[in-house]
Amino acid sequence: MVAAELKKDAQVAAQAAQPSPAPAATAPLAQSVRRGEDVFARIRRGLGSDVCTGGDNSERWRRRYASNPAAFANRIEQILPLLDFVSVEVERVGLPSEFTFIPLVESWYKPEAMGSGGPAGMWQMIGSTARNHGIHIQSGYDGRLSPVESTRAALSYLKLLHDMFGGWEATVMAYNAGEGRMMEAYKRARSRDASGDRRRPHGLSNITYDYVAKLQALSCLVSQPERNNLALPRASRFVPLAPVLMDPGVSSLEQFADRQGRNASDLRRLNPGFRDGRVVTGVPRLVLMPLGVPQAEPTVRAPASDAGSTTLLSATTPGLQAPRLQSSGMPVAIDASLVSPAARTQEAAPDLSPPLDVLVADTDVAPVDPPATSPDSADAGTPATHRVVAGESLWTIAHLHQVDLDQLRQWNQLDRRAVVRPGQTLKLSP
Repeated sequence: MVAAELKKDAQVAAQAAQPSPAPAATAPLAQSVRRGEDVFARIRRGLGSDVCTGGDNSERWRRRYASNPAAFANRIEQILPLLDFVSVEVERVGLPSEFTFIPLVESWYKPEAMGSGGPAGMWQMIGSTARNHGIHIQSGYDGRLSPVESTRAALSYLKLLHDMFGGWEATVMAYNAGEGRMMEAYKRARSRDASGDRRRPHGLSNITYDYVAKLQALSCLVSQPERNNLALPRASRFVPLAPVLMDPGVSSLEQFADRQGRNASDLRRLNPGFRDGRVVTGVPRLVLMPLGVPQAEPTVRAPASDAGSTTLLSATTPGLQAPRLQSSGMPVAIDASLVSPAARTQEAAPDLSPPLDVLVADTDVAPVDPPATSPDSADAGTPATHRVVAGESLWTIAHLHQVDLDQLRQWNQLDRRAVVRPGQTLKLSP
């Protein structure tokens, strides 16, 4: 699916590059400003009707995420453009909106996030998982750090799992634990009943059940914020982001930004997959960037206190002018399927709070939440070995324990043709 999307972008670019008797247009590609409510409404459309009935574990995570309501709302405001982009992608491929919160659980939507043990990017993928799903990783480029490539690959995998397992809870469990382990749990239970709250099927890690609870909690907070005294940034305006295909002659993000009249540092923060801003050969040339906006809607970057996430929010500061996306005589292709109609604009919301001081995330790339209080969370640590069950492969085991596939082979003296069998014990460290 990822390769098909890239091929589609290349075809769009080729069409845009055809000579035309008319002079190159100088108007921006789009002039839209969206509000927080536009994002939240889109997410709510794709949520299940029972997101606030997830049980005690989900309620516990709701309390923890919303322990500082003003700070939580402020942090959501800072990631609105990326939250908008992913929610558009999720809706485009027909997946449940609960999946929109996976990058929040994994990294708080930080494109440059690097976790301990090798996972990287908003979706915190390890190298072997990323390569198995078509993500390009080579010298000078890491597609896991590309919001476009990593999001499309992650959703492609989630769509595959959703087709296999059906409901979103079972899909998320398989995404976190591996499809082989999920199938084995089904076989033991002699049932395909999946529930994070009831811990079914039995035998999965508490991390997997908590993963479901976190997504339920976040879905409830967006669906019914008043239940937790939240005031989401509904009126906050921001410039929407969309993938843009760079011309083959562009060799750096700085060069592309200069041609388009854009801020190079903003492009680099949004697209850290291009190491040092260089555009090397043999990789997708998609750049996530803000669309053009009317001069009446100036934009500013997110506060320096949260440099980890890049936000282009509307501002009312006198004298600020938003850059326009000009054609500059260079063919530029936009993935039109990702661009929604221009949203209605309202007055921007006031600053809600200082930076969030306590966050909840699955990795150490953002401030870590306090220890879980669940009495049965002792197995959340990383085990030293793994006993293979039916249906598992080296890839699913590497994905489950978030270790590199090549390292897993090396630790167990297995070559690339090796096949694991049920009952076999594998080392998960040197």
